[in-house]
Amino acid sequence: MIVHSDSDLGILLAMLLMIAAVIALGVTVILLFERKFRSAAKVGITTLGVIVAWPVLVGLVSAVTPRTIVKLGDSYCDDIRCIGIENVETETRGSQTLYKLKVRLFSDANTVKVSFGNVSLFLQDERGRRFPMIDDPSVTPYDTYLEPQQSMETTLTFDVTADSRQLFLTRGPRTPATAANRASIGGKQIPFFAPVFGVWFYVASLGNDAHFLHKPTLLRVL
Repeated sequence: MIVHSDSDLGILLAMLLMIAAVIALGVTVILLFERKFRSAAKVGITTLGVIVAWPVLVGLVSAVTPRTIVKLGDSYCDDIRCIGIENVETETRGSQTLYKLKVRLFSDANTVKVSFGNVSLFLQDERGRRFPMIDDPSVTPYDTYLEPQQSMETTLTFDVTADSRQLFLTRGPRTPATAANRASIGGKQIPFFAPVFGVWFYVASLGNDAHFLHKPTLLRVL
């Protein structure tokens, strides 16, 4: 089974709401030109109210939605980057346990290359302790670029305290985005309004695992 980080229905609802809001604001402008100020105010206020209320509702739903735990053998797709744990090997070394995770990485993209290059992978135990990955030059790097629909297998190695009873694979940012990276895409300057629409779409997508109020999905290891 493949667990996705977002909901097609949630994205569709946010997109339809955005289109409706743009149309409604256009109607407001037309009413202003026709000097129908009262009608323009009603349409404009109603539209702005919906634009604000919907993300608030999405945030409340995200906050109460339980965390998703992906079982061993299943896969998780963060947008178009997917990963699944296929096998786990352990080796006890005194107070530490070495975990070797055989994982399958694959792309759900149709046209672009993808990689996990902008994230760090950790093991997290039941007490919230995080254990970073150990570099192993003998295996294929997990941040290798994948062609559309391409997959590959590699091994992730972690050194974990032996008293951990539950372990989950999780991720975090690898390198902070710089102002230059945020301001351009592919070397081209993005429109000034793009970040505003991007943030609104981010907080208005129902069922979005990346929402800041949603508990991030974890992949079970132990």
